[in-house]
Amino acid sequence: MECALAEDDKVKIYTVKSGITVASSTSALSAGGALLTDFNYVSPPPDHAVYNLIGRVAAGWSNLEHELDRIIWLLLPAVSPEGGCVTSQLMGATPRYRTIIAQLTLRHRQTSDPAFEKFISRVNDLMQQTYEPQEKRNRIIHDAWYLDSFRDRTAQFRSWPPKDLRFGINPVDLTDIETNLGKIDILHTKAEKLFSDIKVAISASQQGQP
Repeated sequence: MECALAEDDKVKIYTVKSGITVASSTSALSAGGALLTDFNYVSPPPDHAVYNLIGRVAAGWSNLEHELDRIIWLLLPAVSPEGGCVTSQLMGATPRYRTIIAQLTLRHRQTSDPAFEKFISRVNDLMQQTYEPQEKRNRIIHDAWYLDSFRDRTAQFRSWPPKDLRFGINPVDLTDIETNLGKIDILHTKAEKLFSDIKVAISASQQGQP
């Protein structure tokens, strides 16, 4: 394959004969001593294992966000379609955490029950634990996937995402996705426990009202 190379001190650009242009940072160009242009990147076939992992990441994250929605609905005066109208407009986990924190703060001020104040710290901690798996989830789902057919190795095209400043095709180890799936499962389990504990606190607070 004929390639023309132009480079500056930061980015190398390869233009292949097909007219496709691929750019990458110098760090992304090398993998095992081979340049990017030594790889034969194609779309993975429909039955490739990576698609199963992508689906599991998407489903696992949906379960986490649904559990956060359940907490929001629990803290409303009554679970109703109106509550769903609100949560359906929240994009991602972080706005859901912040909504729960606001609801718990209001509940604490209304009842003076210290239990609700303690939940705020737990939600903040869970939100902090979510940032890294969330960013990896975003990259897994939204970045284009490729397959190095010579080495049977998966890769993704990074378009300079703000928390992963790379541009070009980068090899991806599928075990990294498995690791992130484990972290997502842990977050979901913690959210389920938070829901149960808040439900008990609400019941106890209501029983103590005159």
